[in-house]
Amino acid sequence: ADARAEALADAKEAAAVARWFLHPSAPVSVDPLCSASAHDTGELTYLNSTDSTAPKGIVDVPDAEEVAYREQVLADAARAREVAAWYLHPERPVAVSPYATSRCYFGRASAALQESLDEANARAEALADATRAKEVASWYLHPERKVQSGLQGRNYFNRPSAPVQESLEDTNARAEAL
Repeated sequence: ADARAEALADAKEAAAVARWFLHPSAPVSVDPLCSASAHDTGELTYLNSTDSTAPKGIVDVPDAEEVAYREQVLADAARAREVAAWYLHPERPVAVSPYATSRCYFGRASAALQESLDEANARAEALADATRAKEVASWYLHPERKVQSGLQGRNYFNRPSAPVQESLEDTNARAEAL
């Protein structure tokens, strides 16, 4: 029973934390009996001793490395926001710098050379062979299509010089007579 009650308490606490993230605009509820205190965390600089215009109090001054890191993180976040806007609003026009340049892929010095006449002839021959193979393959794939041919042929069984075929009755009659 204790394990169940503990699991339910954990689930209730997880739901409360999830609500914090789901509704960040909701007011924060704080127990009035809660209190906080500041502890000495190391080196502190008294601003009023170095700058007479600074507010009175104790402030931890970040060093140059922390400032540079923070600026880098903020620049990365701004760039990520800009890129996300491209995907979120594809209807917006593309902003291009007037200093952006490009070059022709085909006219540059490092472009691939044109193929020779022999290579072009070999390519044309290979394409012709492939076209012919495709045509032959279509004959087998679609046997129901009519054959397009300029050739003539003749029927072996119905030509005038063919021997006369006997009917089954004539053949049976001859067999009985013999």
